[in-house]
Amino acid sequence: MSDQPPPLAKAIRQARMRASLSQAELAERLQIRQSSVSQWERGSTRPSTEHLLALTAALRIDILHQLTGTADPEHPNPTSQPTTPDDQPATDQHPH
Repeated sequence: MSDQPPPLAKAIRQARMRASLSQAELAERLQIRQSSVSQWERGSTRPSTEHLLALTAALRIDILHQLTGTADPEHPNPTSQPTTPDDQPATDQHPH
């Protein structure tokens, strides 16, 4: 059995850390117990739909991007390769 937390648990923890919040600070914002945040991040419980929506607002995240691993325009995937100018389509550089 894997010791890795489920994707949702990992996404919550990463988003909280990106927001520079402790579990206690996030819990205070959501008006819940710190132990609930801890359980979510460990994957032992999952947030209710109501709490999941509150999390997205409090952490300013798009949870679908977090769960699917697709690029979130506000928080690009750090493992993706940066594009180079050669990868960009040609554009009119000098209007005539």
